Amino acid sequence: MYLPKLIPYDVKERSVSEFKGINKRKYCGEKEFFDTLNMSSCEYPLLSTSPAAKILDSIKNPSGENVFLFNNKGKGILFQNKNSYTLNYKGIERGSLYFENPLTMANILNFNKKTLFVKGNNRYEFDIETGKVDQMGYTLNIQYPLVSSNQGRRTVKLSFVYEDFSEIGKFASSTETAAFPSDASVGDCFVKYLDFYRLVSKNSAQSTVGDWQLQTNLRLRIDIASDYRKFKEGDYIFLKGFKYWNWAIRELGMLERFVRIEKTDANGRYITEPIATSVEMFEILKQIDFPTNDIYGYSDPDIDNPGNELRILEGEISADMPQLDLIIGGANRVWGCSNTTGEIFASELGNSRNWKVYEGISSDSYAVSVGSSGDFTAAVSYLGTPVFFKEDQMIVINGSRPSSYSLSAYSYRGVSGDSPMGLCVVNDILYYKSYDGIYAYSGTRPVCVSQNLGDSIGGLSNVIMAGEGEYLFLFGKQNGEGVHYVYDTTRDIWHKYSRPETCGFIRYPDATLEYCIEEGNVTAYTLYKGIPGEYSVGEIKEENKKWYWESGDIYYNNTKQKYLGKLTLDTESSESCELYISYNGGEFKRIGRFPPHKRGNCNINVFAQRCDYFRIRMEGTGKFVLYSITNNMDEVSENG
Repeated sequence: MYLPKLIPYDVKERSVSEFKGINKRKYCGEKEFFDTLNMSSCEYPLLSTSPAAKILDSIKNPSGENVFLFNNKGKGILFQNKNSYTLNYKGIERGSLYFENPLTMANILNFNKKTLFVKGNNRYEFDIETGKVDQMGYTLNIQYPLVSSNQGRRTVKLSFVYEDFSEIGKFASSTETAAFPSDASVGDCFVKYLDFYRLVSKNSAQSTVGDWQLQTNLRLRIDIASDYRKFKEGDYIFLKGFKYWNWAIRELGMLERFVRIEKTDANGRYITEPIATSVEMFEILKQIDFPTNDIYGYSDPDIDNPGNELRILEGEISADMPQLDLIIGGANRVWGCSNTTGEIFASELGNSRNWKVYEGISSDSYAVSVGSSGDFTAAVSYLGTPVFFKEDQMIVINGSRPSSYSLSAYSYRGVSGDSPMGLCVVNDILYYKSYDGIYAYSGTRPVCVSQNLGDSIGGLSNVIMAGEGEYLFLFGKQNGEGVHYVYDTTRDIWHKYSRPETCGFIRYPDATLEYCIEEGNVTAYTLYKGIPGEYSVGEIKEENKKWYWESGDIYYNNTKQKYLGKLTLDTESSESCELYISYNGGEFKRIGRFPPHKRGNCNINVFAQRCDYFRIRMEGTGKFVLYSITNNMDEVSENG
């Protein structure tokens, strides 16, 4: 008689003490998790909860619409109310801005001691030292209304001056040897007798035209009615279509040119750089006939043209800028791109207001056409190099000066059109949101780093990114709901965290703050590095968020006749936590609740039922650390 043979089995342990992040692909390794919330790799190789965020302050959003934030030696906020935007800097309202098209953070740039707001034809410059908002790209259309019309005055008066601002007057003479007018308030006078011109000096005897040919520093003084003085020192302006009165409206074509405003005098009048030699000025003034009945000018009451100034009736003075859809800073220039013209532009070196300076020197502005279809979707300065994106193209501008700039276009995946702020540089690597994932670019072909998040990452829209240390923080919308991710760039680990809807990040030298819309307020949250050193706050709150982690599928047996006996979790928790289990893809059921405990005081054992596969999920609040997961496998051996 033979008795049944018992098949012995061995119990083998395998412990995992190094943990990765989320992996939503079909195969999720034993070091990975199908899903997590408010977990992090800060204590890698362990799995731990994210550092508790500190809630620093809350600012009322008066309109309830979009909010845009920037930091330029102080916190600035732009509150949107339809097409109007209210600028608040350091807690003080600084002015209102108007934009025809919706603004994004890609239209805001800190440049030197100014913050620029540029979108299409609406362009502003905020000076953090004066606290004033000035218009950029301003064009003055000169109009001289009749006295009886009661219209606003847009008058412009021109005169020639020396470097010390002393005027060069002019008068007509009926004699060849007329003396200097005793009541003239100018330094020198330009005298016309018949068709001959000469200089009569206030401090010396008469001189001839030949002496004037040595004068090379003649400047133009432009006197604009005070309400329209929106140009600034250093502006490179274009004078166009000037017309004046000399018994009829006449054109002054000799003055159609670009010229730089070098300074302003005590009366607020603009003084240009030297623009003419005496000979050139002669040619300009020869076009202007002098009246013979009045030393100081016209007697027409509607024109009132004094002798040493020329009043312009019509014309245009412009410090024009291109219509830019995105702006960035790089190599002491402002760069931008225009979907209207399909061009990329760079400002003059060190001057964000001048975009049409072409003098053949290294500080010139720059423009280049891009010969590919599609709109620009994003732009960034990557290690000092301007990089522009379309949805299916990356465009890199190489070179150090306009004469050496070159454009290189690559058929790489670009930035999604709905995410102009969906890119960020972390540890010298550029990360950006494309239509099918998050990509990393370091000078060669971009590589997708979001495969572990599955297809869901491609569905994110309105993505905003920011970096802090080696971590990349990301907010986007998926099916109308906000989603937050954090990516450990050095270990290729993704985790998810919970916050209200993010409206922007402000990066300080030592930390980054995340600003969220919560109950009509704009609330600041710290990330992993805590409160920035230069940030002053009052009351500080600390959030206590719910956390969870969910394992991938754990198979009860496998082809090698190994069966899971039990799982042992080595954990530490500052508050109570709960453990759930799901069999064969079913609902999670709670199998245990564990009190706060230190490591080693509460080993959690899981004995699964017979099944094809199962998952475990643990959740709670407070601080939590997972040190290890140990599998006890029952392995069948041959009868020996």
